[in-house]
Amino acid sequence: SELLSRIEAKPSSGERPSILPSVSEAHEPGSADGERKTILSQRAIFEQLKQQFNDAKGPVGVEDVEIDAQPQNRELELEEELRQTRKENIELTIRIKSLQDEIADQGGEASEHMRSSSLLAAEVQDLKFQLDSEVASNRRQAEDFATLRARLSEQENEMHAARSRLMSTEERLVQAEEELRKAAEKADRYHE
Repeated sequence: SELLSRIEAKPSSGERPSILPSVSEAHEPGSADGERKTILSQRAIFEQLKQQFNDAKGPVGVEDVEIDAQPQNRELELEEELRQTRKENIELTIRIKSLQDEIADQGGEASEHMRSSSLLAAEVQDLKFQLDSEVASNRRQAEDFATLRARLSEQENEMHAARSRLMSTEERLVQAEEELRKAAEKADRYHE
């Protein structure tokens, strides 16, 4: 029948075969010829669907499958990116380790500098204390020296006063001796 030949004919690209009867094949309801065509059409549709299912289930030939090179290229690009990322990751890991070692070394040096600076600060404090002690000692010695000078000056004044008194006493003694001598001469003249 014409319907079967249309179903078995291959459809043109992009079009699906129509399973509905064409307008020219429409029948009037209730006619025996129309019912028979409908049953035949349904059987044909069933056979066609069965054939399509079996074709789809069967093995697929290599020539039937179009291989798209784009996903393979994309996969290669992704693999290359992954390799590059891993390489960069390793380089960054090495760099981080190097920086950590460098920071640890610098931290050790900084600790050593801090310890050394603490010792120097303690030494400076000791020297400052010693200097303050020496300044206080020198001040006391200067005060003692000033006191001694004052006493020495007083003693020199006292010595000068004593010398003046001694000279005055010596003069009186000389006068007394002179008067004694004169008195002795008078006494001798008186006895003669």
